Amino acid sequence: MSWGKRTGPEKGTFGDRETWIIIHSEYIEPIISKEDWELCWKLYCERRERKVPPKQYKTSYLFANIALCKECNVKLKPKDQTSSGNNGKKYGKRIYFCPTCRLKVEADSFHEYAIDKIPNDIRINASYIFPHIQKSFQTDIQRIKDEVSKLEQELDEYNIQLNRIKAELVERMRSNPDDKSKKMINLITMYRIDISKRIETTEKKIKTKTKQIQSIEQVDLKPESWEFIIQDILKPRDEINQTTLRRMLTHLIEYISIDKKHNIDLKPVMIWTDAKLIRRNLNCCFKSSVFKWEDLFMLFFSVVRCK
Repeated sequence: MSWGKRTGPEKGTFGDRETWIIIHSEYIEPIISKEDWELCWKLYCERRERKVPPKQYKTSYLFANIALCKECNVKLKPKDQTSSGNNGKKYGKRIYFCPTCRLKVEADSFHEYAIDKIPNDIRINASYIFPHIQKSFQTDIQRIKDEVSKLEQELDEYNIQLNRIKAELVERMRSNPDDKSKKMINLITMYRIDISKRIETTEKKIKTKTKQIQSIEQVDLKPESWEFIIQDILKPRDEINQTTLRRMLTHLIEYISIDKKHNIDLKPVMIWTDAKLIRRNLNCCFKSSVFKWEDLFMLFFSVVRCK
């Protein structure tokens, strides 16, 4: 149960989460777990604040914003070239294309790699997947903390400047200022307003980034938040939720690149201890034109086990 969620009667007028009063009621059985609700709330906030596009995960293009043209190093754009005739028959295909060199890849065949291979690899290595994702989020937390620390230093400097300006204004106002001094007072006042705005902006940035850390700690780092995602991917092929698979891909893969001969290369989102070893093994994986997810994932998790 919760109180104080809304700031007004209009739709979407939710107040700051920190001001909510939330208690557990033994008389009301929850429809979903708290972890699932926290994940849904996080996605809602990200979309409302336009930090994540509405179709970031809910898209039929599994490699949207992940696929790259290897020749141009440009993200491939998804495009639906299908059309329906008068007889109701569909023509054309869904594709990914490079806006620079016009490379085209049929989306359905491109997706076969993900749909056929990844669930099998996850099924074999499920126990290693969440620790990797967890480590990735911990890296994000540290990066955001470093950004907050830098902002706090800037905030301290702004406050020191503001105090000096205020002291100087008080000193000048105490004397009988002439016209020249009044002009200086006006300039100092404008500078004080500028510094005050910088302080306000910096405080908002610190607050936003602190909330990001809390969100990652309370949602993304919880095994419960990913358990149902992994379980969903382990279902039979025709029952796999595309949105769930898309979400997993965005956390496991930094990019997938493809050249004009349709040779595929992939960069996983991983934290490696021996970059040379990984680079050598990855090159072995991708020498053939037939891309093997099994080889790649076995490589991933053998490295994780060795750490």
